Amino acid sequence: MSDDTALQAHWRFAAANAFRALETQVREFDFARNANSHTYSGLKPNDYIEIIDGFLSEDSTIVPGGDRLALEELRKFLVHHIASAFGVGWQTAVENWNDGRSEYGSLSTPELHSVARNKSPFSGVKQEWFIEGYCQSWAHSEVESLRNLEPPTAS
Repeated sequence: MSDDTALQAHWRFAAANAFRALETQVREFDFARNANSHTYSGLKPNDYIEIIDGFLSEDSTIVPGGDRLALEELRKFLVHHIASAFGVGWQTAVENWNDGRSEYGSLSTPELHSVARNKSPFSGVKQEWFIEGYCQSWAHSEVESLRNLEPPTAS
């Protein structure tokens, strides 16, 4: 970058597209598309909050006023709506796993996705983030269950 107060055209272009991508990935999150037939996508609201905080820590040359306001609004949306829906999904999966009727591999991936969708108390994008949280937590619980198995005893 030069010492000019104006950001070079390619950096302005990159920043504008990054901000739009963040907005789209958060507000138009589609679990099925992002998971792409996998158990979950691996996306987490806190990762997006960290990215936004990084941009907000930059000066106005990189993040001008209008973009800064949009990023601040997106951050509020993540903190107050998306992170909580994801957290409810995570906790619901833990509770469902701990009910004593689950074991590793007891649900196929499509069945898990269906269970998560049916358990969600939300609609729209909050439902999509709930499903992500639920499926991540379920997979985590499955792996932990294997770690907690008693090793076989020698005969």
